[in-house]
Amino acid sequence: MENIGNKVNKKIMNNYLNIFSHLWSSRTLREKVTIFFVSIILSLWILFYFLLLPAIKGIGNDQQKIYEMKNQIEEMNKLSRMVSKSKLPSPNNPEEFKSFLFSSMDRRGFLKPSISNTDNLYHLEISSTSFQNLMSWLIDIKKSGNIFVTNAIITRNNDTNFVKVSLTLSEAE
Repeated sequence: MENIGNKVNKKIMNNYLNIFSHLWSSRTLREKVTIFFVSIILSLWILFYFLLLPAIKGIGNDQQKIYEMKNQIEEMNKLSRMVSKSKLPSPNNPEEFKSFLFSSMDRRGFLKPSISNTDNLYHLEISSTSFQNLMSWLIDIKKSGNIFVTNAIITRNNDTNFVKVSLTLSEAE
């Protein structure tokens, strides 16, 4: 059965090739050159429009996002410089500082916070909080004057209003 189908397909293909070769051979040299160049230009346009243009637009969107993030970082830095320093517990006393962090996170309603420390680094994991709540808490922590964030990983939870946070805080020198 397959051989019959292959023979029929070959006959159809040969028939189309004969029609195409007859049409091509009946064209003048000028028509052939024109058809060739039009097909090249059309192929290049299709390549540009469907492959290169979306890539260029994607790069432009990424550059816009980078610009917005840089502005957000600058704004956060300005806010952190504006915050006055107060007398909060020093990170030099790990137990006292951990209890201060836990109590401040509890007041803010952070879900399942965990804190670990090595030397003068404090690693915090917060499973769920709002971004605004996190930022205001960080500003309060910054008020101590001797703590800054050395590493922050913030990922959006399934609910768009909440984020999962991993922070590394260290003592300013």
